[in-house]
Amino acid sequence: MYNILIDKIPVNFENVHGIKCITAEYEIISYLYRNISLSAGELSANSRASNTSFYNTLKRLHEAGVIHSRPDEVDKRITRYSLDGDTRAMLDQECEALIALVLAQSHDMARQV
Repeated sequence: MYNILIDKIPVNFENVHGIKCITAEYEIISYLYRNISLSAGELSANSRASNTSFYNTLKRLHEAGVIHSRPDEVDKRITRYSLDGDTRAMLDQECEALIALVLAQSHDMARQV
């Protein structure tokens, strides 16, 4: 629902200020937010982290319960990852709060004009 918002702010910040603010954790969580389920290979292909860093991060997120894993339905050799339901709900709430903030500020600015 809020796929556009999940990446825009940090990417814009990096482009403007030249300061890296997207971590491997953020990349994995944001890719899984936009996609229901991805393999480690699909996630890794979209990550700027080294393979070692990426797989260590994936393991930490899994152990923390932020993401879940399950075997692929077609190819049991492949593990698929998805966000925990509570994690997805929290991200939805954060995006809703951000939208409300932006709308409130735009209404305030319109009144000042």
